[in-house]
Amino acid sequence: MKEKLFNELENYLILIKEKAHQKSLKNLDHSIELLEIDVMNFKRRLNNNSWQISYNDFFNKIPEEIKIYSSADLNYFFNTQSNLSEKNYNLKNSLLHIYNENIIFNLDKISEDLKKWAFQELESIISSFKLVLFTHSNRNEDILSDSKKKLIHNIELFNQNLILKKERLVSKLGDLKIKVDKLNDYSFLSLNESKKYVSLDQDANSFWNFENLQNYFSEKFIFLLDLLSVEKIQEYQPSKNDQLNLLRDFIEYRIPSQKNLKQIPKLYLQLFSNDTKPNSFFSSFISNQEKSILTAISNKDKNKENLIVLFGESKSGKSYILNKVIKTLNYEKCYQMDIPLRFIKKPSESKLIKFLHSANEEGFSPKSFNDLEKGSVVFLNNFELWWRKNNNGLSVIKKWIEIFKKYQLNITFIIEVNPVLKNILTQISPFNNLVLKYISTPFLSQKNLVKMVEYKNNLVGLDIYNKGNKIKFSNSFKSSLSFRNIQEFVIGNIGWFNKFWIASLVKNPDGNLELNNHYDKVLPNVFTDRELLVLVHFYYHKKINLK
Repeated sequence: MKEKLFNELENYLILIKEKAHQKSLKNLDHSIELLEIDVMNFKRRLNNNSWQISYNDFFNKIPEEIKIYSSADLNYFFNTQSNLSEKNYNLKNSLLHIYNENIIFNLDKISEDLKKWAFQELESIISSFKLVLFTHSNRNEDILSDSKKKLIHNIELFNQNLILKKERLVSKLGDLKIKVDKLNDYSFLSLNESKKYVSLDQDANSFWNFENLQNYFSEKFIFLLDLLSVEKIQEYQPSKNDQLNLLRDFIEYRIPSQKNLKQIPKLYLQLFSNDTKPNSFFSSFISNQEKSILTAISNKDKNKENLIVLFGESKSGKSYILNKVIKTLNYEKCYQMDIPLRFIKKPSESKLIKFLHSANEEGFSPKSFNDLEKGSVVFLNNFELWWRKNNNGLSVIKKWIEIFKKYQLNITFIIEVNPVLKNILTQISPFNNLVLKYISTPFLSQKNLVKMVEYKNNLVGLDIYNKGNKIKFSNSFKSSLSFRNIQEFVIGNIGWFNKFWIASLVKNPDGNLELNNHYDKVLPNVFTDRELLVLVHFYYHKKINLK
């Protein structure tokens, strides 16, 4: 165990310390990937290689039964020379039972506990490295030092725990040696005779699992009854003050207050920002969208169409997806359009080209679309802003359609829009004839949200509570139901989920962060159809025509 576990952990500790004290963070992401792969292989080796030595040959040589005589009978025999009373003793089964229950079972538990601890420690260290990398890549310099201090602190704890675990292992093995010595004790063997060998691989948790199953179906049945129950809703006409109070109440529960934000660690808050730079973990949730875009770009030469449309609701990850595509393309032949701060009264290609620049900050800024070499890709983030920020937004959109068509052979254009503008654009000729691919942003499942929160909590080492109980991310029916409700509430939108999660966190009297869910707090029904139309216009277009 020392060679397979502790020697390996000490080697990891040396490597981790070297990486943690490097001044430059260059290539840190690559080092973390290599460390993760190595730890996975280490975990696989530990799980596959058993420390146990086969004892079958030894026990097969032991007789099933032996005849024994009590010490009192033996002493009496020397005096009387009378017949001795024999007793059959189940030697083999008794030794197997004692060996399994007192030695093997304890060794297995020691081994499993040590492996579980080792994996948790290594995962915690890797998470701390990832937090440093995440903070650095998102240029949060004000809290970068905090993430580095947290990493160093976790490494020091790992070192201290490693020393303690080694000392405790020596102590536990000493206790087991005392139990082994009892195998020579006649009284101990007599008291622990086994009439029948019992396997120790029975499911000790079968009752607990059944109880969990009962609770689960009870909760489901109650939920079904609530769903089928019909409540009589009293109709009333709220006053203007009542309407405003309902709206304020709704907003209060949906937007994190400054007081709550101050109670949440900054290292944790940054993980829920909607301006996150691409990274391997979060990118796994948009891999299908990224692959579709890259495939469409590579197939451009086989098609006359040159426009890729990425659509989705606000905060659904459109910009993140395009930034990930640019990073995957290594910025080569990639260009981005900035949004003008002022209206363009008479849009023209010469005016629009001024906002074009290389996606790589060190790249050149072209003077014309003709300057772009064949195979270039132009990204137009927030394409709806060209509509929103202009009184004659339709004219600007039509000008862009002319540009898309003009450079159909040499340039691929990728735009991101909301679903409403996408539907409007499809009505404008010849927009549809230019589209190479329509791609929608991902709809995050309950499992995705659980995985995200678990990952972020592990990065910072933070526990979140729900109704006084720590949220668990495996085999927890309560947590699963909560996340199901959250997923339905945010409609699978990552940006809305980030906002909802942070807004729901409050500090409880114990100083822990508690999830204060208010699923019943929905947008109050206090608007007329006209007022709702105004809100929809503001949401999608940021402008409105009151005529």
